[in-house]
Amino acid sequence: MALLDKRAVDPVEPKAEPNVQVTTTEAMYVEPSGTVRWRHLFAAPAEKSIARGSAGFFPDGEHVWVYRPDAMLGRGEGDGWLVLRAADGRLVAEETLPTAGQGAGHVPHPDGVHMLLDVGEGQDGSLLFRGRLDGTALDVHAYPWNDRVLIGFSPDGNAFMTVDHSQADVAFHTFPAGERTYVVDIDRLPQPEVDDEDLEVMVGWGGGYLDATTAVVIVEWQSDDEEGRAFHLLDLSTGSVLGQLDIHEDNYDIELPGDGSWINRDEHGRPTRWTLA
Repeated sequence: MALLDKRAVDPVEPKAEPNVQVTTTEAMYVEPSGTVRWRHLFAAPAEKSIARGSAGFFPDGEHVWVYRPDAMLGRGEGDGWLVLRAADGRLVAEETLPTAGQGAGHVPHPDGVHMLLDVGEGQDGSLLFRGRLDGTALDVHAYPWNDRVLIGFSPDGNAFMTVDHSQADVAFHTFPAGERTYVVDIDRLPQPEVDDEDLEVMVGWGGGYLDATTAVVIVEWQSDDEEGRAFHLLDLSTGSVLGQLDIHEDNYDIELPGDGSWINRDEHGRPTRWTLA
């Protein structure tokens, strides 16, 4: 697959986001100066585990959403999902999830109201929840699957993208219902031109929406002798692959604002915004 031409638009300054660190024993808000604004303490773990918590935010910065792994740390039958006040760490709402997660990722919806939480349970799969703060209550909806990893929202928030936990396909869903509107199996995506009978090819847990009508889908491959990945541009109206994005091989992490551009470090390691030429 030929690389699509690209052009650098401008350098990108780092985002000034809240710094909330979640450990097994607390959530801690750290100011840019290094001063701790507040600590929200958890019950002490009863068991050792690799499980780790996480935090998520909306742009208004009013609240901090916290995933607290409890089940694998011997603190209960499920895990905690908390909403804290960003100003002082006070608990606003909390719900117990039917999960035993090793970790989780928050993805805020563009409406500034709904938060999606993807809880990974290792080999047991991944569960997805939709949360909404209603006063002092957390309204939680569980999606009916345990085998899909959340990637991100479309720019208008009317759809979201997931990848199969076993990395066999990529799917696109309506929001909030979660109905699948389109699924692309790995066999329908461009394959690497590598002569290796032991090569394993899979859909990568990354990418997202370049804009409202196109998505970036990652194809990864590996064997004892080969490994690599390619970022393919998928037309969501036809299902056709438009080409391959030129992503610097040493800087595979990309950010997709949803406006037709992507942010990726250049050959000198500088965060740069790129568009198709």
